[in-house]
Amino acid sequence: MAEGGVIRGVVFAVLLVAVATGCGRYYWSRPGGTYEQFDRDHVQCTKDSMAPDEILDRSLYRSCLTTRGWARAKQIDPSPLNYFRGHE
Repeated sequence: MAEGGVIRGVVFAVLLVAVATGCGRYYWSRPGGTYEQFDRDHVQCTKDSMAPDEILDRSLYRSCLTTRGWARAKQIDPSPLNYFRGHE
């Protein structure tokens, strides 16, 4: 019986980790980055990444922000300070 409890505990822990990591969302950050800086770069990268049909090329958008020093990472809500949401 004790072995069954251990197995259930391990399964529960694995499911908990899977749920926690699956519930995160992507945010952008850079050392010392502020909301104002992100907003400026986000707006410009959005403009630069629009196709003629007004559809955003997400790959270009992400590349643009990365070139400007921003890094994209998955965070669990609520996000840490100085992490900002972009187009996902």
